[in-house]
Amino acid sequence: MNVPEPQNAAIEPERKSLHASEPEHETGELVIEPAYERVDEVRALIIEYMDWLATEQTGLDECLARQSYDDELDHLGRKYGMPQGRLFVAHFGGPAIGCIALRPMPELPEQNACEMKRLYVKPGNRGHHIGKRLVQRLIEEAREAGYECMYLDTLPVLQAAIAMYHSFGFEDIPRYNDNPIPEAVYMKLEL
Repeated sequence: MNVPEPQNAAIEPERKSLHASEPEHETGELVIEPAYERVDEVRALIIEYMDWLATEQTGLDECLARQSYDDELDHLGRKYGMPQGRLFVAHFGGPAIGCIALRPMPELPEQNACEMKRLYVKPGNRGHHIGKRLVQRLIEEAREAGYECMYLDTLPVLQAAIAMYHSFGFEDIPRYNDNPIPEAVYMKLEL
């Protein structure tokens, strides 16, 4: 895959002050930054997310097995490493509260395609646009890295996420991977 390196090899953290309507326990700025120094926290977030999702969706175990989930957890920095991948964490100056990842998709016929993976925000921090900020940051990074389109797959139980993806311009598409869950939703965004 011929994806140019980003112009700025050092990715800067994004910071946003909180408003009074944000959760009371958060008293600092929202920081979204590369997570390569915090992979243990990201791993814990992904495990928490998948444990919850397994209670909501049958067939998730087979899906994760096809994605080499255990290997992914052991090698997050490699799977989502730069220059072609990204791994971000969101926090308020303390423990991680959210994460998102990007990986190249050389197996697709389109050149310069990537896939959004592992968007998760801890339940106590939802409803405050943190997920939206993570997605926005990932889209910006994908464009800067030279990607031309972004794919994702998700599940119908995640209706709020699906609505958010549509608000960014993602469109529903036919299956593009071997996800074994029949009701999975597939989406694509032209960058």
